[in-house]
Amino acid sequence: MLMNIASLCHPARHDSFIRRPPSVIYALDDCVCFPLGDPQRAGTYTHHHRYAWLIWDQDHAANTSFRWLSTAPFKDAAATSTAHQKGEKQ
Repeated sequence: MLMNIASLCHPARHDSFIRRPPSVIYALDDCVCFPLGDPQRAGTYTHHHRYAWLIWDQDHAANTSFRWLSTAPFKDAAATSTAHQKGEKQ
């Protein structure tokens, strides 16, 4: 589940996270989510959130792991793909 990091601390989620904690949380260093891929639809509030992937494994019984992910490789791949589609040389 992709979730705003602040949502991890929300009181309404506390009991569910205690009952069934995620196996791992991957914090993203830079992830901007635009509704329907349109920056014009993102308000300032949505645009400035930080996000994390929360993963639940069915048989996980240990503590939750917390890891960091860089979005740079994906941005590089997207830029290369866009340039390729436009016929630009890299």
